[in-house]
Amino acid sequence: MSILTRPKPVIAIESIDEISPVLQQNNKTNKTKNYEIRKAATKQELERVYRLTHDAYVEMNYAKPQPDSRLIHYPELENIPETTVMIAESGSRVLGTLSITVDGPAGLNTDRDFPEHTSRIRSQTKMLAACWRMVTCKDYRHKKSIVKDLFKESLKFIFRQLEIDTLLCTVNPCHERVYQLLFGCETVARQVKSIDGLENAPAILMRLENKNVPERWFS
Repeated sequence: MSILTRPKPVIAIESIDEISPVLQQNNKTNKTKNYEIRKAATKQELERVYRLTHDAYVEMNYAKPQPDSRLIHYPELENIPETTVMIAESGSRVLGTLSITVDGPAGLNTDRDFPEHTSRIRSQTKMLAACWRMVTCKDYRHKKSIVKDLFKESLKFIFRQLEIDTLLCTVNPCHERVYQLLFGCETVARQVKSIDGLENAPAILMRLENKNVPERWFS
């Protein structure tokens, strides 16, 4: 793991064609395409999330196949009040998902992967959260609309409804520039080895401040 010097703030670009998200402050969102984005509310929906995560991570060589075809990467963060699981759903099929955890007794996923940096940032902010498990199914993996809608709606939920001050996220290095340009995320640290529990999965820790998010993401 390498520690980065604090860079100058990144100014988010105006175009959102490459990637962005959409989330309302209640459970449902408007059906803008052939799917809707909402909070997972049942055990069956969470099971679909675990299976989607398994299939996606195996396909991308981030994990080995499991006997039950389920992957629960951070079990300590599942089924706790601090975690919200967003899904993009078409009928009974989960096409994509993103999880959000507010800092609390169980901590954050970044405590496991970037403990020193997370501890430092925790001491600098009042309300801290992390987003994790951004996954889409294979036939939607290169269609940016679901990722865009999941993230935009998540930002609304995190920064407007929950009033979080600072958001942490871990992303694959190939997505670093997109998160910098579109959302104004700041790169905090890099981890060359795989994050805990996965294979061939280096990660970058990124930080986003509520005050720096372009207003268009809340419209």
